[in-house]
Amino acid sequence: MKAETNFSVLVLAFYLVLTSSVVQADTNQTPEEVMSVAKQGSIESADIFIVVNEANSFLNRLSSDKSYATKFLEAVQKNDSATVVSIVKQTAPRCQITVSQLKSNFFAVVDFKIKARIVTVCLSSENTCAG
Repeated sequence: MKAETNFSVLVLAFYLVLTSSVVQADTNQTPEEVMSVAKQGSIESADIFIVVNEANSFLNRLSSDKSYATKFLEAVQKNDSATVVSIVKQTAPRCQITVSQLKSNFFAVVDFKIKARIVTVCLSSENTCAG
């Protein structure tokens, strides 16, 4: 079983944080305004890191804890989204967790979200995750 992870949303979100800070700073800005923009960027990037860390915690536990992996696999095979969310929340308590897709042949797409920051994790036994 090969797990693939799609972090393209993360890259886009981080890019938007950086470009919004750059766009707002022009030659008429005061140092205080620049500092304010940087502070907002810092807050937004912290949200991104939380989402990535929680997705990573989920994947680490799934790859190292047989009992956890068994429960996750059984929930996916039963197409039980609520149980999948409950299992994922054990390692991602700060994120809003949603299941985008489940298929009983072990295909799961799980979204980790804080505010507008989303990381999508796709797991498939048949290498069917698009990257």
